[in-house]
Amino acid sequence: MELLESTWQRRLAAERTEWSLEKDRLEIAVRRLEEENRRLKSSQDEELRLLEGAKANQQQVLDAERDKVREEERRKHHALMEDRDAAHQAATRRYHQEFDRKLGEAKDTYEEQVRRLRKQLHDQATVASLADKVQSSTRHVEEWNVRLQADKTLEETRRAKELEARHAELKDMEKKLHQRQRDLDDHEQRLKTLQDDINRQRQELDHTAQRDQERVRREMLRLEALSAAHQGEEDKTRSKYEEVERELNLQRTDLERQRQHAATQLDKVRDELDEREKRLRQWAETLKAQQQAAEDSVLKAERRIREAESHVAEEKRKLVQDLRLAARGKEDVESAQLRFAGERAQIDEERQRVHAMKKRVAAVALEVQQKSQELVGMYLDMKTEARRVYNLKNQIKEGEQDYSDRLATLRGLHIDLEKRKSDLFRLDEHRQQQRW
Repeated sequence: MELLESTWQRRLAAERTEWSLEKDRLEIAVRRLEEENRRLKSSQDEELRLLEGAKANQQQVLDAERDKVREEERRKHHALMEDRDAAHQAATRRYHQEFDRKLGEAKDTYEEQVRRLRKQLHDQATVASLADKVQSSTRHVEEWNVRLQADKTLEETRRAKELEARHAELKDMEKKLHQRQRDLDDHEQRLKTLQDDINRQRQELDHTAQRDQERVRREMLRLEALSAAHQGEEDKTRSKYEEVERELNLQRTDLERQRQHAATQLDKVRDELDEREKRLRQWAETLKAQQQAAEDSVLKAERRIREAESHVAEEKRKLVQDLRLAARGKEDVESAQLRFAGERAQIDEERQRVHAMKKRVAAVALEVQQKSQELVGMYLDMKTEARRVYNLKNQIKEGEQDYSDRLATLRGLHIDLEKRKSDLFRLDEHRQQQRW
């Protein structure tokens, strides 16, 4: 009986020690889980805060870089336009100077030719007066011949000499007349050559003007073709811009939807974390209540064991005192053994409940560990989603930069084309004014 009692006490002490160790281990595990939950939550909040700060800083850097690039492109475009305007104005001035010089040379040549023509016309008038004089001299000679014939008998010798002198003078005058005629023919030939030169120069000027007009017409056609091509390119660019804008809008919508989805998922995760934290607290409270109930049960069992021990001691004392009443004492011992067996059955039931509680706590700890792993996986998924959102933003920024560059190039080409059209129009007006 004493051996059974000591064995039972040792088993109760071992069970009590094991239960105390298990309770301490479970409390440590619960505290670790709570600390891990708080650490994960604080780490997630810190990551979200850092992500939001990095997002805001990146957006500010992108905005500043975009403004800087736009300002640099505008400055380069303005400098290029100024250089093109200066080069075009210098070329226009050189062309006007060359045109004025050629026009002045043509005017000087024309005035010289007019002076020559006037001089030649004056020489023709002189030759005509000489011809009149020759004719009058011829008539005078004829008159003298008549007179010589009439007065032949009177002054034949003197008149013959005079006649010879007149004939010599007439020959001289005829020679002068022939010389004048040759000079006049030479002047007429030079005048004809000069007229041919003037006509040729006029034809060359007309041909040059026609070539210039044809070149201007071809240039206008080329400019119209360029304008049409530019209009087509501008339409294509506008359609591409609209397509890119639609794509950007779709990407923005998709990005906004993904952001909302991520925010919704984050809210869900936060709610789920809060709910799980609440459940963990409830489980911890339940576990504490179960531990308290188990401790109460253990205390009750210990109290029952002490009562049983005191009862056994009392029974032992009674058995020692009543050895002579063996039969009756034997029945009492058997009843005490039966009660002791009942107490032992109750202790076994308590042990089974404690073992079941250990299993439930282990299951709860395993579930908490699985949920923690799920939270870590969801956190990694959120980081991957944030990285994908950042890559999408970079792609959108590159598309906007490419479109801005192409739009600036097209605008520069359009401005250059408009300036070339206006310059050609002013040049055509200047030529028409010079021609008139």
